Amino acid sequence: MLNSTGTTIANSGFDILQMEKQQKNDLISLRNCLHDLHAWPAAGDDLLNLVPEFNWHSLPLTESDNEWLPLVVQDSLKGVDIGFQYPAFFQKLLTNPRLRLIFLTALDQATTQH
Repeated sequence: MLNSTGTTIANSGFDILQMEKQQKNDLISLRNCLHDLHAWPAAGDDLLNLVPEFNWHSLPLTESDNEWLPLVVQDSLKGVDIGFQYPAFFQKLLTNPRLRLIFLTALDQATTQH
């Protein structure tokens, strides 16, 4: 199959399904990791159910996200409810796959250093 520019897009449907599956797996990993640290919000599962299956238009990362990241990681390790303490960051964490990956990587690195 060709798209409007003449480029072959034979596997694009499969790629989208793979991306959707990866997104869902990432959200589950985030939930389980924060739940184990007692940092998952009480209403976190309800919020998670409101997140679209696949978010094409997540907000872009900002310098502010970069500044908040170490604080949220450290508080997560302390069992702080990050949904309550950092609601905007938490919402973005649920909807932005790149931020989620960066957060989980930082959390993993912080737990291996302790």
